[in-house]
Amino acid sequence: MADTTTPSDLDNINPGNVTTGSPVDGAACFVNFDLTTDVSAITAANYLETFKASGSKWKNLGELSENGYTESTSTTSNKFKGWHGTSLLNKVSDEENTFKTEFVEVDRATVAQLRYGEANVAVDTDGSIKSITPTRVPTRSVIMAFAELLDNGRLRLTIFPRASIGSIDDVAHQQGSLLTYGMTFSASNDAKGHPYYITYAKPSA
Repeated sequence: MADTTTPSDLDNINPGNVTTGSPVDGAACFVNFDLTTDVSAITAANYLETFKASGSKWKNLGELSENGYTESTSTTSNKFKGWHGTSLLNKVSDEENTFKTEFVEVDRATVAQLRYGEANVAVDTDGSIKSITPTRVPTRSVIMAFAELLDNGRLRLTIFPRASIGSIDDVAHQQGSLLTYGMTFSASNDAKGHPYYITYAKPSA
């Protein structure tokens, strides 16, 4: 493969590449309960068109807390030392990818279905929650996506093809506190060996 590095790449810095994590306008977090959905062709450039297409099974999860979402990667390493006690080799033996977010639209049916399982949430004809009959924490994986707007105007879309609830935060039922569903998800590898996909798109003209 040819080296595409130019001399200017080696001595320039670009503050335009520095960014905060901000949501796109409107819906920025989505779920799909159908794991057979092919996500390989979904990109930051076409996700809205794809999600809104007729027959699409993507659903809006509404607003998140001001904390957005946080990706984490934890690794376990095997460290091999020589007879003299010096480190000779360090190999990662295990890796776990997770992400955490807090849903604040707890009265949204899709959020309740994610938290309690689709079969345990009855939805009224107007789309509102009719009742919830909790059983166990759902173990079934879902597909989740987050859409972000970088400070330089570029779009970033992150899709987790096999996300499952790993832990659930306490829910505070108190005056002066928001009801939130805080959850940490395990991001398992899909059939192609990827725990998540990230695509970018240039700002529209």
